[in-house]
Amino acid sequence: MVLSESQARALRLKRADRVGDIANAQADIDAIDRELTGQAAPTDPVVTPPKASVLPPIAGPLTPNAWGNSWTPSDWDEPKMNGYRWSPNNVFLDGTDLKVRLTEKNSAQIQQTGAARSAKGRWEVDVTLAAPTPGMIQAPLWTYNNETRDELDFEWVGDKGLQLNVYAKGVSVWSKTIANVKDGRHHIAVEYEASKSVIFIMDGVELDRVTPAQTKGAAFPTSPMKAYIEVWPSLSEGWAGKWQGAGSGLTMTVHGFKQS
Repeated sequence: MVLSESQARALRLKRADRVGDIANAQADIDAIDRELTGQAAPTDPVVTPPKASVLPPIAGPLTPNAWGNSWTPSDWDEPKMNGYRWSPNNVFLDGTDLKVRLTEKNSAQIQQTGAARSAKGRWEVDVTLAAPTPGMIQAPLWTYNNETRDELDFEWVGDKGLQLNVYAKGVSVWSKTIANVKDGRHHIAVEYEASKSVIFIMDGVELDRVTPAQTKGAAFPTSPMKAYIEVWPSLSEGWAGKWQGAGSGLTMTVHGFKQS
């Protein structure tokens, strides 16, 4: 069954909350195991923000439901988001930069047009994140197939750091949180080969390489995907912290994007 955009998004929000709870519980279990065995805590990769973008900018026009363009902003209501909606007014070009804003009662999402078509390739984004804010989810790069619900995520979760996720058929099969990467400018990339591997890269550093050997039950994405960029408020305090509202607005800036 092919889900509508709104149905798919509702499922994704539920999964995100569930994955956050699982990740928090797993972190507690790992800490206890280290204490019992005398092992040192793992060290997160050290990454350095890039000095300048080497990626081409996202070009307009940015028109809702204009599937003949390269990108289109989302324009629909999401009842699971406490009255927040996906507003095309919150995605706009400022010179060569793409601004993606979270304001009072309006989130923002932009997606590649057309069907998911890449079962092997690399997506890259040069992004400056908004200030880390409890309850705010910044996803400067995630890929998705609406028919199979296969998904790969780069998500900054509140003020808790970066979360990497792999979903197969709508089920979380792998997740990792890196707490020391919180804000600023980063060049992020995902390299994907369906059924075989996912590589998460930031600022030239390989954060992790995931294969079916590392996932739950060896489940793995098998479908072609396309890219999305978005910001939105989470209602799960346990996962992202308590959302207090956007105030005058929170803005994520995308300097460039490339798919190869």
